[in-house]
Amino acid sequence: MREILINGKWPLNVLEHRAERPEWPFCEAHTLSLAHSLIDVGTVVWDVGSEEGDFPALFGTWGAEVVLIEPNPYVWPQIRLHWEANVDRNPVACLVGLASDKVDPATPDYQVGIAVKRRGGCWPHVAFGDVFPEHGFRHIWEHARNSPQFRLDRLYLSTPDLIMMDIEGGELIALRGCEDVLRTRHPDVLVSIHPDFLYDLYGHTRQNVIEFMESCGYEGRLYCTDHEEHWWFR
Repeated sequence: MREILINGKWPLNVLEHRAERPEWPFCEAHTLSLAHSLIDVGTVVWDVGSEEGDFPALFGTWGAEVVLIEPNPYVWPQIRLHWEANVDRNPVACLVGLASDKVDPATPDYQVGIAVKRRGGCWPHVAFGDVFPEHGFRHIWEHARNSPQFRLDRLYLSTPDLIMMDIEGGELIALRGCEDVLRTRHPDVLVSIHPDFLYDLYGHTRQNVIEFMESCGYEGRLYCTDHEEHWWFR
């Protein structure tokens, strides 16, 4: 592990292969600054697309109670190591699967629900494997056939105050799977929209996402564009 300074503000211990990323001094500066303004001690964050777990670990250092959601089994050792190197408590839950508007019939809601409620034994078995720096996937959709799919609003999870989402084109299906929570609880939503992936992989458009969120009572604001569009829905 090596301590790095994200955006010149926040120290974080990361694995050596992550510490070499040249973009840390300015990585996702607008998104992280906005997230920091929305997170306080006890804020419940659903992190949809946890990737290697450095950002959700950062949220944990800010006091957030985090639900980790990631379908790629090969990154879970990194997620666990980043969390344990930085945060002095367990995440609220760990979901190894695809946040979707569908439910995998082989994984009933109650089974996933029971699994995520176990705070004492939170980490899934895949989190204790070897670290693969080149974990070999590009798009969340590549795991759709090999990972359980679940609607987040049907699980026994703590109600979120903030949903963070960066899932390479699967934005609308994941948001549809949160519909009940969005309509009744109205958490803030920070979502990275990938217009090309959204359309090429799923046949959806940015406007589909905006209209769906508006139907749930939200107003969206594009606050930053780099290689993707960063939206804040309130």
